[in-house]
Parts: sequence; C-alpha cells; structure tokens
Amino acid sequence: MRRRPGSRRGGCGASLRNVNGSFFDLRAERHRHTAAEILTAPSDDWGGRAAVHWLGRLAQDTGHDPGAGHLVTVAGVRDAIYGRT
Repeated sequence: MRRRPGSRRGGCGASLRNVNGSFFDLRAERHRHTAAEILTAPSDDWGGRAAVHWLGRLAQDTGHDPGAGHLVTVAGVRDAIYGRT
C-alpha cells in the first residue's frame, strides 16, 4: 500500500454518524483498517428527561417564563430560512 506524504499509517479514519436518523444523537468512531472503535455514543434518552424537567418547572410555576421570549426570534429566523414570512 502506498502511503501519502506525511501520513504515518494507511487505512485509518474517523466518522460521525446520526443514530437512527436523529439530529441530536451522534456516534463518533475511529477506524483502523477493518476495525471500528466507538469514541462516543448517545448514552440514554435525554429527550424524555428534558420533558420531565419542563413539566416539573411548569407544575411549580404556571406563570409566564420571561426566558422563553427568544423563542419568537428563533421562530422568525426559521420561518425566514424556509420562506414562510
């Protein structure tokens, strides 16, 4: 096998993949010849924990959350990107 100038070994690489098509759950792998080593992978269903946390906050205080004001801006940017103005 011919090596590229400056490379120490051939047959190595890395990948970053979506897990089950998820936008948030990613798996990083290091590849050495025919072997793959998982560097990081989603550990659990964090989305469910986020919903439980939000419901707990909602149960404590049913008033308006001033921190949610940025969501209007985010929605406007998203709408502008997709031409939904």
